[in-house]
Amino acid sequence: MDTTEQNSDYFMSMTDMMVGVLFVFIIIVSYFVLELQKSIEENEVIPKPLHQKIVQAKEDEIVRLEEELKRLRKNSWELYAVAANNKRSEIIEAISEVLRREGIQFKSEPEMGVIRLAGDGLFNQGSSDLAAREGAEERINKLSKALFSNIQCYGLHKVNDQLELPKNFEQCNPDRVFVEAVYVEGHSDSDNFRGVLRDGSRNNLELSARRATNTYAQMSGYTSALTSIVNPIGQQALSTAAYGAQRPVASNSSARNKALNRRIDLRFVMYLPKDDAAREALKQRVERLK
Repeated sequence: MDTTEQNSDYFMSMTDMMVGVLFVFIIIVSYFVLELQKSIEENEVIPKPLHQKIVQAKEDEIVRLEEELKRLRKNSWELYAVAANNKRSEIIEAISEVLRREGIQFKSEPEMGVIRLAGDGLFNQGSSDLAAREGAEERINKLSKALFSNIQCYGLHKVNDQLELPKNFEQCNPDRVFVEAVYVEGHSDSDNFRGVLRDGSRNNLELSARRATNTYAQMSGYTSALTSIVNPIGQQALSTAAYGAQRPVASNSSARNKALNRRIDLRFVMYLPKDDAAREALKQRVERLK
């Protein structure tokens, strides 16, 4: 675990402790106000105007503490989001290290949550057939193995229609962060073509969709356990998307740039509860699965 993650764990723990202390303090102040009011009514030891000022001051203090409690809870959610995004970067770097070691052409952009695989290393021009490119299937097999190894602890596992926590969950995922989706995205260059390609594609969007689905099929076929990983709401994490020439990473003005745009992207999206209540519900769901 790196320093950033350790700091995140520390601050999350401190925030939980401060929230608890404030909550107890609010209860104590509220009790004091009630007891003071009761004492005044029974004994009239303090003039009524002074009594009202004291009660108002304590009520104002309660309001201030409640606002501080809301702020800390919001900050707690923000820290959770930071922990999730940090974990996404770690996952991408770990997979990138495998790809570098295996000599697979790629580019990673952790801040965007993306690993880009050069299309020329996977597909021939105007083709979606991995088998037509020497070594392409093997490259995707290595990618699928690295992907499963590095996301298995950050998703639930669906086995025989039952959700389970991954093995060693307490040790490997102390922050309780989860992957929402890993999209296998197909892309193409901007060159148009006439007629119908051998795979049935009639335009670049269809070609990119077939590249994505063929890559998905190769990954899930080689590492079948990938399809058992689901996000906290029970949806399969591994999925596909296609963009044709809509999202180039370089101008299509040269053959080299067109080759960069003919690619497969692996896009990682982390699951972020919409608010603190949703985060608490997630925590309870995880506890029930233990």
